[in-house]
Amino acid sequence: MAIVFVEAKPEEYGATDQRLLAPVRDYEPGLWWVERKQYRRDDPNWAHSGAHQVEEVCAVLGLATDRFRVCGVNTDICVFFTMLGLNRLYPEARLELVERACNTPYCDSRPLAVRDFHMYAARYGLGSYVIELMEESETK
Repeated sequence: MAIVFVEAKPEEYGATDQRLLAPVRDYEPGLWWVERKQYRRDDPNWAHSGAHQVEEVCAVLGLATDRFRVCGVNTDICVFFTMLGLNRLYPEARLELVERACNTPYCDSRPLAVRDFHMYAARYGLGSYVIELMEESETK
């Protein structure tokens, strides 16, 4: 399994935090770091969501595209739109949001971010997905 770090405008928001990179420094070669283009909600192809960068890594490394585990800094923003893009590219794939490995700056708790994630999923038509909660899995 490869780990894909997707950055949103690192020149503006900063590079990937070293605390995220430290645990994977000793992994075998194949760890990819991909810079994402500018994020835009109005892009009908979700090309700026991060999903196309994940697609590229999967193609280059010959990775399976039937399951994706996603985590990130902004559960209800970039993580959501990356999952939406992956759903558009791979409608049969299992999408898993690792809730305990996500965060959000827009509300005080992960449960509220997950609530907003569900709201966006309904609004934008995200297909089925699994949210791995702290204790159990929640399927939608």
